[in-house]
Amino acid sequence: MTSRRKQRVNAMLALYQVFLLNRDIEDVFEDIDYILKEGEPAFLPFSELEEPIKTMLIDAYQHQDVVIDRINEHLAEWDFVRLGVLEQAILFLAVSEMVYETADRAIIINEAVDIAKQYCDEDAFKLVNGVLDKL
Repeated sequence: MTSRRKQRVNAMLALYQVFLLNRDIEDVFEDIDYILKEGEPAFLPFSELEEPIKTMLIDAYQHQDVVIDRINEHLAEWDFVRLGVLEQAILFLAVSEMVYETADRAIIINEAVDIAKQYCDEDAFKLVNGVLDKL
């Protein structure tokens, strides 16, 4: 079993590709599995993501307008499409987890903030924390 953090990071990286390249999430997962067969260890294969994460990501992607609207409600001056792609992926993942109640709200926020600190610009974690705290 893979840690929940690793699951979230890999889900965020898949969403990053979805938003950056405007691709279907299942196509991104197929590509990730193909790359891994070629020996690239950067991603966790989609087949190894835990079922709740797989289901939540696919459902959230299919109903992305609902998730994005929830995010937009709490962005002070901008909207979702003006955010950086990494911030979009992190917020989309966290809000999806909240909507589908895959974990405790405080854990979801903490993980999203930590991932933003690791992968985004220096102050992006403040935006992520602010939006998620208002939900």
